[in-house]
Amino acid sequence: MGGLSGYSGFNATGPHQVLKLQFAVTSRDWIMLILMTLGWFLLLSSCVGFYRVKRWETAIRVASLPPEPLTPEQRQRDEQVRRNIEAAFSFANLEMEDNEDEVRRARCAQQEEHARCIAEQETAAQMSEAELRLTRTLQAAGLL
Repeated sequence: MGGLSGYSGFNATGPHQVLKLQFAVTSRDWIMLILMTLGWFLLLSSCVGFYRVKRWETAIRVASLPPEPLTPEQRQRDEQVRRNIEAAFSFANLEMEDNEDEVRRARCAQQEEHARCIAEQETAAQMSEAELRLTRTLQAAGLL
């Protein structure tokens, strides 16, 4: 009788009073309810968090894999989509201007390379064989 002896109606003779005592809600019951609710919340939120982290890990691993090569059908579809976008937003003219600039730069580079080759040939003709060998060695070493 240790814990229930503090109640004033424990020694009640009526059956209704005993029944009320059996189903009385104490402060311990409320604390247990709050702690159980908190425990379930922590358990469920940690399970959901674990699932989210696993999904994130999977996404990172998939992103780090090298991309699969495109099939010819996929390439053709991508080119068609790009053409449609270029036609819709008038990017075709910009692309042509970029290509013309690239062609001009390539021509200039070729002309400069050609002029450099001619200059090297002229200098090679003027150099002696020993100087030519020394020059080639220094060029191969990256010093010239």
